[in-house]
Amino acid sequence: MVGGGSDATAVLDGFTITGGYTGTRLGSGGFGGGMNIVDGSPTVVNCTFTGNWGHDGGGMGNYKGSPVLITCTFNRNSAKDGGGGIHISGEGQSNLTLINCAFSDNFVQYQGGGMYNEATRLTLINCMFTRNSATWGGAMDNVPLISGILINCTFIGNSATQSGGVMRSVRSNLTLTNCTFSGNSAPNGSALVLCL
Repeated sequence: MVGGGSDATAVLDGFTITGGYTGTRLGSGGFGGGMNIVDGSPTVVNCTFTGNWGHDGGGMGNYKGSPVLITCTFNRNSAKDGGGGIHISGEGQSNLTLINCAFSDNFVQYQGGGMYNEATRLTLINCMFTRNSATWGGAMDNVPLISGILINCTFIGNSATQSGGVMRSVRSNLTLTNCTFSGNSAPNGSALVLCL
């Protein structure tokens, strides 16, 4: 599914997106297995992304877009490089807002089991990350993040094989308010890694 060029009046409500698959490299269209947003700002509500695969962004890829996701679920999506659930990038021109969204059992070989965020602005409110896994940033990997606001978010049982069981944030402007962390793991106790 492609959400390019749309604005906030484009609403996707109540769908299950499953079985999506992209090419194995970005050059062959490997971005966003379930949904690929380029220069678009759709509103996605009550949707489930499950069992999708992408080179970057198993469930969703967002490049230079500003989508708003409300009460969406990302479950058992996978990717190779960045973002088992969602991959966000766009040279400082991407914004992503997630409200009441859940990420569970997503996997990426390298960065950001739940989400990978690069040069973007991120707002998460009442979101939950459970049992996501990666090499770096089990739930989330931010490299770098222009701004990030996480309010009332919960991180349970996420894991990384190198660092950042919850998240790894490098050169990121990140604010966490009333967030809960439980049972996340990474080697040497590096469940939360912030490198500013």
